[in-house]
Amino acid sequence: DLTLLGGPRAGSWLEAGRAAAEKLGVRLAGYRVAPDGDLEDREGSFLARYGIESDGAVLVQPDGVIGWRRSGSVEDPARVIGDALATVLCRRSGG
Repeated sequence: DLTLLGGPRAGSWLEAGRAAAEKLGVRLAGYRVAPDGDLEDREGSFLARYGIESDGAVLVQPDGVIGWRRSGSVEDPARVIGDALATVLCRRSGG
């Protein structure tokens, strides 16, 4: 499955990712990496290693390759993550 990992303040990315995945009919696991999140970053290196801020997110493909990354928040996360998923899945139509 695809995996969306977000920083401590990336809730909007995770919500938008789940909605976009459902719309595309694919499975997407989403996790907020934070002391009170779904996953805990015990070494405190997650954000730096993945090149994101606390409100950023990264999409990891099933083979472990990073398919997309956004360092921080955007005005329309639903559109941005929807486009990213469509691109990673090669589901873009000609427009």
